[in-house]
Amino acid sequence: GDIFTGTVNVWGDPAFADPDAGDYHVLASSAARDKGVDAGVTTDLDGSPRDASPDLGAYEAVSGASLQVVKATSAGLVNPGETVTYTVAITSTGSGSATSVVVTDTLPGLQRPLDAATDRGACVVADSGYGGQVTCGAGDLDAGQAAHITITAQVHAVPAPVLPHVMRNTVQAVGDQAQGAAYVDILLQDCHARVGGAQALDDVIEYVLLYLLG
Repeated sequence: GDIFTGTVNVWGDPAFADPDAGDYHVLASSAARDKGVDAGVTTDLDGSPRDASPDLGAYEAVSGASLQVVKATSAGLVNPGETVTYTVAITSTGSGSATSVVVTDTLPGLQRPLDAATDRGACVVADSGYGGQVTCGAGDLDAGQAAHITITAQVHAVPAPVLPHVMRNTVQAVGDQAQGAAYVDILLQDCHARVGGAQALDDVIEYVLLYLLG
């Protein structure tokens, strides 16, 4: 059918910050920058001021440097001794660059880091003990650029005294001009199943004794 367009038509990547998570702030690289029409609306939904050349959409692009940190986990429920994988995305969402960005991930007391990798810069396991830390140098992030980090951790084989137990993993990204942080919670339980008669780690074995009197 026919396509009817308005008086202002913009073709290009909107470059939303994180649409999958419902974040429709536009990045500095967005084709929507300064393409709106002044309709007398003085602020966006965040309360940020609109100028004579507003951005298209509900939000103005963040001015200056800004770091958005998003953290996720491979499992929300784990057992003692299991491994879990964390993913961290650090995105420069402002209009300026964030330089010398360092990311520090601190594990909960019942987890220890096994490995860490990044697609930008380098990561080191700064403390390999339980409650340890991973540090990654992401370097300079220009507007719209991102660093992605993967961390593998192991849960302590000895369960917490009280179960279920909430384990919180926190991460912080700090640059010269901006910083951001995030966390994710994992629930520790103690549930094992035997498959094919094999005994799982920390299973409780029950014995029944029969006494025959004769």
